[in-house]
Amino acid sequence: EIVNEAFGCLVGFIILRTCTTPGGGPFACPDEFDCAHARNLKAWKNAHVSILFLDHSSNLQLSDSIVADSHIGITGSFHRQMGDMS
Repeated sequence: EIVNEAFGCLVGFIILRTCTTPGGGPFACPDEFDCAHARNLKAWKNAHVSILFLDHSSNLQLSDSIVADSHIGITGSFHRQMGDMS
């Protein structure tokens, strides 16, 4: 099976959300893919972050991946639904 590998980079992998509809949270893309799944990632010796996800709803899965010897292993930002804190 193919393994995507990133080493010696500033940022290894950037995982973007699966839809193009503006807005956040799990209800922003009701008719599109509701889950992102990244697998078989190998990221090591990256200067800042090995795996970075941006503007995701809460449906993100990472599996069969290896992260080693980077400043930050896995981090990102979730995009919340408008008004969910009120």
